[in-house]
Amino acid sequence: MPYRYLGCIGLTSLWFGASAYYFPAKAKPVVLSGECNPVGRVVKIANSQLPIGKVLCYQDKLRIPTNKQLKFVCFVSGQNLILSAGSRRVADYCGGVSYKFRRCTTQNPVHCPNIRNPNISVRATLFVPYSTTVMGGRPNFSWESDPQADQYSIEVFLGKISLWKQTASTNSLAYPEGVAPLQPSNAYLVTVTAYRGNATISSYNSVLNRISDQKAGLMQAAIGDIDALPIPETEKTLDKDRIYVSQGLVSESIGILKSQLEQDKLNPTLHRVLGDRFMNAGLPKEAQPLFQEAEFLASKEQDMFELAKAKAGLAEIAAIPGILSKPAMPNCQSTETTPKRMGACFPPR
Repeated sequence: MPYRYLGCIGLTSLWFGASAYYFPAKAKPVVLSGECNPVGRVVKIANSQLPIGKVLCYQDKLRIPTNKQLKFVCFVSGQNLILSAGSRRVADYCGGVSYKFRRCTTQNPVHCPNIRNPNISVRATLFVPYSTTVMGGRPNFSWESDPQADQYSIEVFLGKISLWKQTASTNSLAYPEGVAPLQPSNAYLVTVTAYRGNATISSYNSVLNRISDQKAGLMQAAIGDIDALPIPETEKTLDKDRIYVSQGLVSESIGILKSQLEQDKLNPTLHRVLGDRFMNAGLPKEAQPLFQEAEFLASKEQDMFELAKAKAGLAEIAAIPGILSKPAMPNCQSTETTPKRMGACFPPR
């Protein structure tokens, strides 16, 4: 279940009780004032009695007894933290995660990373990676198709040195094994060019940065601790999404959310969060059907929190010039299927 069901502590102090595994209970959705802003999760009791798997809220205050410790994953840093004995405010050690960023584009240049060549035009033409930050050294690439093009080329530069160039008749390629991988702390320029015959139709640039090996290692350790917890897989996925997106790793977030959504298709939170990530990637058309499905599922479950979030996402898309408010509904011929918000036919509920 989403974090708001986890018994948020608010501004009260947390006293350690009996040791026990924590499983989120199914509860009716309620939006509370001072609602929990989850910033971490306990991964090891470490001489304390705080339940493993307990969510920590930004506003929580902890009292850790003498000679005891608390180990938890901080989502915003993507690292494990250990608190020693004493009175502790979670906010002093682990900040809140901000998700209100958008991809660096020519229309939204404020959030563009500092790159080596300030004269480079940065545009959001690459679909994958979904953000300018990547974790691995051999990313997959996808880009916007041009209806006039019959082939494309993609080229990766480090400074003025071309590391890899390849042509394709489709709009996707994988970074090859035979080429040196992207290295941490470098800014790479990726150029995608569309051709018709020998004529260039368009050419766009984007920038990629790979996170450091040290940061990647700390994140993987924290994620490994989350995977080991006795909590539902959807909760683990949402925790990992918070870690990835706080580091700008939108591709990794979208990947795990898509995978979990296949296993938990009726979860409005997964639909809505995946819609948020596509908005982060600057792809409102991909986000729109996810928000619509989240709205449908949340309304059915009377989940007022997710319903409000889904409506807010749809309102943001509706305010974008040129974006349709609703996609065309399919023509479902079978009497055993019924049209649904995602533009396809599904069995009736």
